[in-house]
Amino acid sequence: MNIPNLIKRIIWFDLDAYFLFTEPDRQFISSISPPSNGELVELDEVEEGVTKLLAFRPDQIKGLLYKRYQSGDRCFAFNNESGVKGYFWVGFGCSPKLDEFASCLKKEANPILLYDAYVDSSMRGRKIHPNLMAFSVKQVDPELRKNWFSFVGVKNLSALKNSRKFFKRHKLVYHVTFDVIGFKFNFYPKFQREDWHET
Repeated sequence: MNIPNLIKRIIWFDLDAYFLFTEPDRQFISSISPPSNGELVELDEVEEGVTKLLAFRPDQIKGLLYKRYQSGDRCFAFNNESGVKGYFWVGFGCSPKLDEFASCLKKEANPILLYDAYVDSSMRGRKIHPNLMAFSVKQVDPELRKNWFSFVGVKNLSALKNSRKFFKRHKLVYHVTFDVIGFKFNFYPKFQREDWHET
């Protein structure tokens, strides 16, 4: 093996761009109609939640799901007669997401992170995604007194469209991940210098 290939195996990095959204819109949340073809629920029982999530998407890492529950994160889902067809995670101060990918938010007062949303392809276009966001916020923070955030990749057009309606403000942020022999380091260049914009 030559030296350049060896270095690539030892040190790896990735640069991505995201829109960071904040301040859920109370008016939008109250105006959205709940889905008529299923129900919105919280998967609050750990074993049942992990089982249902893996049945829906077997590619998920079982240990990571347990880690999320153990940290206090909560999972909200859309169910129909076939089972889980969509979900959204909500992360709090001890969330693995806040310790890793979203570490830049640790400086915020009591941050809450909406993350890792997924809706089955057969259910897309039926407002399941915004309904899950609204349901999650209503269950966790009905008075909207907390600092809510959500990262959306710049190429995820569907999620961007929903998030622009759901949140009042956003800003563009850049994220760099360094992986050195299995140890990951996350950086947000220019995070503090980027301005918030009205959506």
